[in-house]
Amino acid sequence: MAFAASTPNRIDALTDAAAEQVYRDPGKAESLAREALQLVDENTLFEDRYRANITLSDALVEQDRYQEALQILNTMLLEADNLDSTILKAQILSRTSEIYWYQGKIYDAVDKLETTLKLYQAAGRPDDVSKTLNNLGIMFRHLGDYESALSYLLRSLAIKETLDNKTPIATTLNNIGVIYHQLEKYQEAISYFDRAIEIFEFTSDDPGLADPLNNKGQALEQLGQYPDALEYYQRSLTIERATQNIRGQSISHARIGAVLRKMQRFDDAKGQLALANELAQKTQSPTVLSESLLQQGLLYLDLQQYGLAEKALNQGLQLATESSEKEKISELHFHLSKVYEKAENYSSALQHFRLYKQISEELLNANTRERITRLQFKNKLEQREQEINLLKQQNKIQSLEVEQTQSRQTIIIAFSITFVVSFGLLLGVIYHRKRLTREQEISDQLITLDKLKTQFLMQASNELLTPLAQIKQVSEFNLKQLDRTSSEFKALNAIEKYSEKLEIIIRNLLDFSADKNQKLTIATAPVQVNEVVKYVIDVLHQDLSNLEVGRLSFSFNNQVPDNLPNIIGDQQRLVQCFYNIVQRFITRLQQGTLYFHAIPMGERLLVRVSNQPLDESHESLPNDDKWASMPFEMTLVQRLITLQNGEIWIDEHDNDYTVCFTLPLEN
Repeated sequence: MAFAASTPNRIDALTDAAAEQVYRDPGKAESLAREALQLVDENTLFEDRYRANITLSDALVEQDRYQEALQILNTMLLEADNLDSTILKAQILSRTSEIYWYQGKIYDAVDKLETTLKLYQAAGRPDDVSKTLNNLGIMFRHLGDYESALSYLLRSLAIKETLDNKTPIATTLNNIGVIYHQLEKYQEAISYFDRAIEIFEFTSDDPGLADPLNNKGQALEQLGQYPDALEYYQRSLTIERATQNIRGQSISHARIGAVLRKMQRFDDAKGQLALANELAQKTQSPTVLSESLLQQGLLYLDLQQYGLAEKALNQGLQLATESSEKEKISELHFHLSKVYEKAENYSSALQHFRLYKQISEELLNANTRERITRLQFKNKLEQREQEINLLKQQNKIQSLEVEQTQSRQTIIIAFSITFVVSFGLLLGVIYHRKRLTREQEISDQLITLDKLKTQFLMQASNELLTPLAQIKQVSEFNLKQLDRTSSEFKALNAIEKYSEKLEIIIRNLLDFSADKNQKLTIATAPVQVNEVVKYVIDVLHQDLSNLEVGRLSFSFNNQVPDNLPNIIGDQQRLVQCFYNIVQRFITRLQQGTLYFHAIPMGERLLVRVSNQPLDESHESLPNDDKWASMPFEMTLVQRLITLQNGEIWIDEHDNDYTVCFTLPLEN
C-alpha cells in the first residue's frame, strides 16, 4: 500500500527527468518516460498519464520516429476529447502539426494548426495564440503564400511584444526575416535576423540561436559575401551538434557545401554534401532531403556530370512536390532546365523552364509585393490600436480607485484632449482631401496630355508611311534599270535599305502606341523564318558599314536552315522583332558575331539569337527576366511574340547575350 501511495510522485519525478533529457538525450528521455508509464494504473490521474505520454512522443520525434509519436498523440487526443479539455486538445494538435510538418505534409499541418488556434483563442491564452500564429506563418511560407505568412507572423509579433516574451519575439523576428529573404530583400532580412540573434544571445538560448545564424548566412551568401556566410553556417552547425539536432546539422552541411561550390572548392563541397545527405537520410524529412539533393545536383552540374545532376535534381523535385514547397519546386525546375539544355534535350528543358516561370510568377507577382507593403503599415496601425486599448483598460481601472471629484476632472481632461485631437484630425482630413483633389487634377491633365502625344505620334507615323512607300517603289523601279556595279546603283540601293529601316522604326512607333491604347492586333499566316532573317540582315548591311567607320565591328552568321517548316505568325511583326533584337545586340555589345538558329521542337519552333555559337553558349535559358529595365523596342518584341502565341526570354552571362523565343509551327 505504501508503494501504491507513492506511485504518483514517482511518475511525476520520472516524467520531469525525461522532459529535461528530450533535447539532450532523446533515447534516455524515452526510457524514463516508458518507465513512468509502466507505473500507471486505474488510479493514476489523467494529467500525470498525459504528461508522461506527451514527453514520450516528444522524445520519439527527436529520434525521427514520427509514426510512433503520432499513434501516442492520437490516443491522447481521444481521451482529451472525452474529457472535453480544450487546452489539452490544443496542445496535442499543436504537436501533431509539428510532426506533419517534419513529414512534409504541410496542408495537414495547417489544418491542425487552424483548429489549435481556435481552441487557444476560445480559452483566452494569448501566449499560446501567438505561438500558433507563428507556426501558421511558417507553414504558409513553405506553401509560397507570403502574404498570408507575413500576416500571421506580424499578428504573432504584436501579441508577443505586448506580453514582452523575449525568446518568442526572437523566433518570430527570425521567421519574418525569412519572408524578406524569399522576397529577395536581403538587407531587410538581415536586419530581422540580427535582432533575433541579439535577443537569443542576451537570453543565452543557444538552441534558438542556431536558426537565425543559418538564415543570416543564406542572406550573406545571396549577396556574394561567401567567407562571412561560411562563418555563420559554422556557428550554426556548432550549436546544432551540441544540441544533437540532426535536421539542423544536415541543413548546415548542405549550406556550407553550397558556398564551397560557389567558391569552386569542389572537393570540400563534395565532402560537406555527403555528410548532409547521410544525416538527411536519418531524418525521414522530405524538406531536409530535398535541400541536400538540390545542392548535390548543383555540384554535379558544375562538374559537368549531367546524368548524376539530373538524377539528384529529379529526386529532390519529387520530395519537394510531396511536401508542397513551392520555392524549392521552382528552383529545382529551373536547374533541371539547365541540365536538359546541356544534354541537348531542348523539349524537356523548355518544359521545366515553363514550370519554373509559372511558379515564380505565382510566388513573386507585383500585386503580392504591393499587398505585403500595405500589410506592414496595417500591422503598425493594429499594434498602435492594441496599445491604445491596453491604456484604456488601465485608465478605467485607475478611475475606479480614485474619488468621484478626481474622476470628473479626468473625464473633463480626456474630453478636452479628445476634442483637440478630433479637431486636429478634422483639419488633417480637409487638407488631405484638398491635396488628393489637386493630385487627381494633375493626374487627369497628364493622362490627357499623354493621349494627345499618342494621337500625334500615330498620326505623324501614318502620314510618313505613304511617302516611304513611294520612295521604295521609285527605288525598286530604277534599280532594275541600273548596272549593279555602278555607283548610282549602290547609292540608290542604300536609299532603299534606309527606307525599309525607317519603315520598321515607324511601325514600331505605331504598334507601341496601339498597344498603349489596347488596340494592337495581329494578322497571322504561314511565314518562312529564314526569309525574314535574310531580309533583316540585308536591311542592316548599311548600318554595319557605318559601324565599321565608327571603329565598331559586327557581323552576322545565319544558321537557320532553308528547309524549315513554316511558322504561323505575322511576317511584318516578325521583321520588327528581329530588327529590334539585333539593334539591342549592337547597342549592348558593340562588336562581335551574331548567330541565328532555329530548332523545331514538337509543334513549336525555337528561335535563338546569340553572340555565341550554339555549342559554345554558357546558357540559353535565363538567369533572370529583366523586361522592366528594357527599352521600349524590346518590350514591344515581348508583346508581339506573346500575341503570336509565342514565349520569349533573355539570358545575360558576363559578355554573352542570348534571346530565345518560340512560335507555333504550321500543321
